[in-house]
Amino acid sequence: MQDGIEEPKTEEMASEPGPESVPAEEAGVAPTLEAPPWMRFAYTIEFLLALIAIVILWTQVGGQGHMDLLPWYTKLSCVLAAAWWFGRKLGEEEEKILTTGHV
Repeated sequence: MQDGIEEPKTEEMASEPGPESVPAEEAGVAPTLEAPPWMRFAYTIEFLLALIAIVILWTQVGGQGHMDLLPWYTKLSCVLAAAWWFGRKLGEEEEKILTTGHV
């Protein structure tokens, strides 16, 4: 029944390097970096500053009259979407700096 099938010996299996013995840099996998614990707080502050900056910029550029004509839910959704977008872009840039060491 066992025509020509041989099981590898344990010495041969131990001498072959497995995937767990290959460093991450040689395997082509980027090492994951953990963000410092204060980064969540920093991102929250950044988001709140973006909210303030967007409302002030919108009032200065468009004028207070334009702000008063829009319903509150439209202003809220536009401001939150813009602040979220700016936060995501800055977070991507910071992740790029953490992983590669430069922009």
